Amino acid sequence: MWCAVSSRCIVESYFFEENGVLVTVNGHRFFKILNQFFYPELRRRRISFNSIWFQQDGATAHIARPVIAELQRKF
Repeated sequence: MWCAVSSRCIVESYFFEENGVLVTVNGHRFFKILNQFFYPELRRRRISFNSIWFQQDGATAHIARPVIAELQRKF
């Protein structure tokens, strides 16, 4: 499960599932939710990427090279 919390809003929970079955979060799946779920949700709520701090822990999926490169590019 993943969610985002800020002083402005809570981005609803995202459950990592494929065909209704919970799956392990990896770098590829995390990268995918950033682009297909989180970014569109920020746009929908009209929250500027420049106005937020994106913080996460050191989980393996969070520090995958493509994920780090994407987050550095976006934030």
